[in-house]
Amino acid sequence: MSTDFLSIDVPKLPDALYGEVPTFLKEHPVQGAIFAVYKRMKAAQIAMSTPCLTALLNDLATRIHIELVKPTSTDPWDICLHYFFLHARDTPLEAPKFLFACLETDSVQTELAAMYCLMYEDALSAPGADSAIAHMILHVLRRVGLVNLNSAAIRGDTTAPSWKVNHLAEVITSCIRFTRTLDVMFDSAEFSSVALSFIGNSSVSDVIERLPTAFRIPGNNLMAIATGREERALIADLLRHEGSIKVVPVTTAATH
Repeated sequence: MSTDFLSIDVPKLPDALYGEVPTFLKEHPVQGAIFAVYKRMKAAQIAMSTPCLTALLNDLATRIHIELVKPTSTDPWDICLHYFFLHARDTPLEAPKFLFACLETDSVQTELAAMYCLMYEDALSAPGADSAIAHMILHVLRRVGLVNLNSAAIRGDTTAPSWKVNHLAEVITSCIRFTRTLDVMFDSAEFSSVALSFIGNSSVSDVIERLPTAFRIPGNNLMAIATGREERALIADLLRHEGSIKVVPVTTAATH
């Protein structure tokens, strides 16, 4: 809270927010000190830890702010913290529902933050639970276009249908690979690299460390959540492709 606090010290805040520090900040003469710290951390787009998130959610001002977050929010950390708030409130079914709503927004930041959280959901959910990753993969494929992707599987590449999905073009190119066993591999480590360009390092560091470097999604899982015969047929064709698909981002100017 000091005026001589340097921006280079911001990455140290998540690890410092433990023990007596939250109590000290609550008693600080400046009202809403913890919320002010949260705003500095999320503005810097740095990684936080689960203990840090717990300390933030235990603060009244921060929790009120987070409770009111909607899928239309464009702040990655607000999305992420609201997701963990729903889990902490013991409403696990509401958590993925919130994330799926975030995926349907037109905000790159919101969409990528929700994708991070869906990876957390896959790690935090009970064994046998519906695969959050499968829903995420199908969403990405739909947004870029199943017809376009099937054509690309034959030609070797395709162009993103709009600059608005350039981030998903990078996700497909770098993170998604189709296997000869009709499974889909999703590289979580590569996803972090892609997301870095758009939302910084806005991730939960200790949960990220527990994630597999790659998720294997059975093709049948995608088929099960597809809607309609036509979409299932397109997915079935895509699953027969082996390897990656290159989707070339487009410039804003190219869309006019």
